Amino acid sequence: MSDLMDKIFRFANGLFSNALEGDIRKNKRKFELSANAGNLEYISEFILYTYEGELGVECNSGEILQKFRILKNRPRMRKEFFRPQIPSIPAILKKKGRAFDSIVAVNHALPADFRTLCLVVFANRTLFELSGIPEGTPLFVSLKIGALPHMQDALEAGYFLPGATLMTWQREFVKADKIYELDFQIPSKAVILKTSQRMRNTFDISAATENSVVFMLSRHESFPESEFVEELRKEKLFDAHEVRFIDPDQAKLGDIVESVANATCVIGPTSPYLAAAIFRLPEKPSLIEITEDGKPTAFNKELICSLDGKYLSTSKNVTEILSAIKAIHQNRHFDKHKGE
Repeated sequence: MSDLMDKIFRFANGLFSNALEGDIRKNKRKFELSANAGNLEYISEFILYTYEGELGVECNSGEILQKFRILKNRPRMRKEFFRPQIPSIPAILKKKGRAFDSIVAVNHALPADFRTLCLVVFANRTLFELSGIPEGTPLFVSLKIGALPHMQDALEAGYFLPGATLMTWQREFVKADKIYELDFQIPSKAVILKTSQRMRNTFDISAATENSVVFMLSRHESFPESEFVEELRKEKLFDAHEVRFIDPDQAKLGDIVESVANATCVIGPTSPYLAAAIFRLPEKPSLIEITEDGKPTAFNKELICSLDGKYLSTSKNVTEILSAIKAIHQNRHFDKHKGE
């Protein structure tokens, strides 16, 4: 048993080494996309790196796994691992015929949540055309371990997006001769709005008509649900059936999308799930984020404000959360009457 474990660790050490071999040439091209350039308005700027050489490019997925103590001492040379004797993923991929002349890689320091996937979803064929990338080139993204709960969202969008180890597959597993690496910036307002529209179209959701408040809470979160429902009813803000509690760990994607898309206000503790929900919100969304110290998360606040929405942060105190809901609810009605 110890011999087998030793082989596995040796294979892992080689698989995720950052050593570069072969003649690698790196070219960098930067593109500016105008907000008025048709369907290219999704992304304001991106950088294209092209790596060419015997082995393609080595990406830094090993650094992610090292945090989980999968890696120990990395060997400088990895030739002994090119044809591992242990049955492995390379053999599976070869059986399925997954070999490509070129692939597109997205793997640069993006947070482990739905933001990464949004960028990939909107890297469409027109963008490829502009970059000189051959039509039909498959997209791959390297996600940090924490992003895996959102893989289903990506698959629903119609792209093959493997897990965190894919970027090392490009060389030994996928055997791509050329790798295009897209380095995206933080998503723009247009990206989020179009993502929201895509979700609505996918699940046939009409414009927001409901008056409801949605709590995005995983089952391990302890919140007094009945107390919230009763207090909101007393305040005459929402009826009992208009207060919804969604467990993103258990709910179907379609149910989450519909609940969030038609909500007056979305509430939840800081988490990848909440970040994912932001991309399913309608225009001018309202978000109450529950943080440990009650202070706002800068990125989420900036994102909501860029959509002309309402953002408030609060602690886990029930009274504070109710006050925040009341404030957003009143402002929403004020804006509605003001528009009339």
